[in-house]
Amino acid sequence: MVKIGILGAGSWGLGLAMLLNNNGHEVTVWSVFPDEIKELDETRENKRCLPGVIFPEHIKFNADTEYVVKNSDVLILAVASPYTRSTAKLIAPFVKEGQYIVNVGKGIEEHTLKTLCEVTKDEIPQAVIAVLSGPSHAEEVGRGIPTTCVIGTAKKADAQFLQNVFMSNVFRVYISPDVLGICIGGALKNVIALASGVADGLGYGDNTKAALITRGIAEIARLGTKMGAHMETFYGLKLAYEAGKTGGSLPTVFNAANERAVAMFLNREIGYLQIPEIIAGCMEMHKVIADPTVEEILQTEQETYEYIKNRW
Repeated sequence: MVKIGILGAGSWGLGLAMLLNNNGHEVTVWSVFPDEIKELDETRENKRCLPGVIFPEHIKFNADTEYVVKNSDVLILAVASPYTRSTAKLIAPFVKEGQYIVNVGKGIEEHTLKTLCEVTKDEIPQAVIAVLSGPSHAEEVGRGIPTTCVIGTAKKADAQFLQNVFMSNVFRVYISPDVLGICIGGALKNVIALASGVADGLGYGDNTKAALITRGIAEIARLGTKMGAHMETFYGLKLAYEAGKTGGSLPTVFNAANERAVAMFLNREIGYLQIPEIIAGCMEMHKVIADPTVEEILQTEQETYEYIKNRW
């Protein structure tokens, strides 16, 4: 049994809490919002994120940052990506030398263009930093639906330890040394997902979506290798030990919530969404122009691409 502290009480953190509890570990969920922790402790359910999933009494909820960090063997960083650095700064004084921190968020820090693992390492250099990613939806993990993911760490022994922590008969975990590639793939596949929603909003079909996925993965692979990642990671092929996969793009692209949010954003179904609703529907879409046209969306994507290309 491993003591696990999950930092973040959103859908992904809570879904992993269910998985790890079922694996026989001692799980404590933390949130920066004490009221959220109190509600979870009292109701044993998050109706907004995981409706219908009841958390057993073995899962503890605690808002005491120092207590949760110091009493955990493994910390899972499951906060929204824009808050990765601030959360890392908050917990840094309590993290032990060699303590495991697993990033499960997806994103790139806006002002530094660093991955979430790089951000965490900046703030907590004494920790062993890992990433968990793959083709998965939190609500399905929480309900025990068969899923595969990949754990990435610098050292194979650390990856194998964490693999054993997460692995179950419904949660298959591969291991990889390509932490950078996993982080890049997990973040950039969201661009494909948003483009897929735009295509649906414009009334296009499966051919268009297949083209977006195929060419999108090719572009992500080219950018990723230019940044120093392994090409094999982006195609799910074997690395030095096991596979690093960006297959997470597939469930995101075919997720009805993501597609419907962008389709409605384009006023093709029931009208415009407000900015907070778009953010709720598309996890990483945290910077949006108010009521943009298709041309404005494409222009923003082009400017982002040019900025990253010139940086590298």
